[in-house]
Amino acid sequence: MNWFTDFIQDVLELPAVVWILLGLLVLIGLIMALHTKGKLNKQATYASVGLLFVAFVAAMILLGAPAELDGTEDSFFYSPIFWGTIAAAIGMVGLVVCLSGKKFTPHMLSAGALSVAIGFLLSCLALYHLPQGGTITPASMLPIMIFSMAYSPAAGAAAGTVYGVLQLVQGAYVVHPIQLLLDYVLPFAVLGVAGFFKKEKLMPLGAAVAGFGRFVVHFISGFVFFYMYAPEGQSVFMYNLIYNGSYMLPDTIICVVLLCIPQVRSAMMQIIRGAKAKQP
Repeated sequence: MNWFTDFIQDVLELPAVVWILLGLLVLIGLIMALHTKGKLNKQATYASVGLLFVAFVAAMILLGAPAELDGTEDSFFYSPIFWGTIAAAIGMVGLVVCLSGKKFTPHMLSAGALSVAIGFLLSCLALYHLPQGGTITPASMLPIMIFSMAYSPAAGAAAGTVYGVLQLVQGAYVVHPIQLLLDYVLPFAVLGVAGFFKKEKLMPLGAAVAGFGRFVVHFISGFVFFYMYAPEGQSVFMYNLIYNGSYMLPDTIICVVLLCIPQVRSAMMQIIRGAKAKQP
């Protein structure tokens, strides 16, 4: 029975954040079950899930905050973790609001799955890997951007979220749950903003704006969680600007340049028109 004893010991020694996440999943499952059986109306369900989300964010702040600040007193309101959590929370709330009420047709779902698959395959053909994460790829963001332009920013955010989660398979570098959100969920969900630039002449601009949005989220993550890698004498701001820009700028430029080619842009417009024709 040694294996069973070791298993129980490993379970009991799991980090607090794991127990919090498991508890959160169980409670959400219970709420969804009550909602399905008609014991909770729509408003009560949203309120319950909202309270759980607030509790989760508060727990992440308390667990991630440093014990001391400058050797003076305990405080997490001045901690980078605190502000990183706030940024992640705002982003997740925005994502939920963006996706709420959106109807996903079978054709949209299949097109979204195809765009995620193509984007993921392109991301596997990385042209360059940076040591603390970040790669230059052959336009791996472009399929998500085109899907966003074809359907909607909300649909693009949903596809980008799935695409971001898939990035974890390629060897994620995770130091904190909030950093996971800021590096592997929200940056790719932000690619959905390309959907606001549906006109053919604006497509390159849409790619640039979407790429910049992803850069901003990665920059926040780097500023909060990877400041210790900044070389001595260099500001954290400049370090993260250079580091994240070193892969995001080429990655975005590749997408913009491709959409500047008339033939490519014309082909993308045909995809968009075809998607609009099949929408109910």
